[in-house]
Amino acid sequence: MAKVFVALCLCLCLSVVSCQFEAPCQTVNNGVGGCRSLLQCPEYLRLAQDSRSNANAIQILRRAHCGFEGNYPKVCCPLQGIPTAAPETPAPVVTTTTTTPAPIQPSGPTGADFVDALPEPPICGVSNASFSRVVGGVKAKLGDFPWMALLGYKSRRGPGARWLCGGSLVTNKHVLTAAHCINGHEDDLFVVRLGELDLESDTEGATPVDVPIKEKIKHEEYSPSAFTNDIGILVLERTVQFTSLIRPLCIPKD
Repeated sequence: MAKVFVALCLCLCLSVVSCQFEAPCQTVNNGVGGCRSLLQCPEYLRLAQDSRSNANAIQILRRAHCGFEGNYPKVCCPLQGIPTAAPETPAPVVTTTTTTPAPIQPSGPTGADFVDALPEPPICGVSNASFSRVVGGVKAKLGDFPWMALLGYKSRRGPGARWLCGGSLVTNKHVLTAAHCINGHEDDLFVVRLGELDLESDTEGATPVDVPIKEKIKHEEYSPSAFTNDIGILVLERTVQFTSLIRPLCIPKD
């Protein structure tokens, strides 16, 4: 877990080096703060490190969230204690070549690669919803479930898509779905739509994004007759830019 967090921090560092300005904002304690990268705010960085053992940490991080820089979260950091020095640039690593043959690497992504790609809070699991359960047919609003995805299948009647299945965005390039949505549709399942709210309306404020599917993976022990291991992964053609209406769902790594 520590290695995963360090890797996340390094990615954040690369993202914020070019950032020179920050917008003023109101902190969770109604004070004055600056909207900056989580990595540049020691108070919230420590809170993120303790998020698995501190039940209140995720709620506090969500309240402090003030945007994204690329795919990485920004928080409203209190002005007191904000570091003034830019992060030190690590010294270049000097490499040497040897005559030892390199080990043969897998030709494609492995399960470990997928787990490493899963984001941590507060990048994932951020929602605008004010409720934890839907009771009595409450209609969803924009941003309530920003990880929801529609699966589009080729139509014989024209170039448009038939939206027949669903899934959840779990990284910036992977959608978790059911194996039965893939089984028998390997040729006609071709696109994922993100950020949609109502297929029947164009005036609800949604700005959906359609992303082509690069690869469809069913669980190797999926049984159509018994409906066991009914799970699959869709790999997208390109990475998705996270917004307030398109964000990934949190998936446990353990």
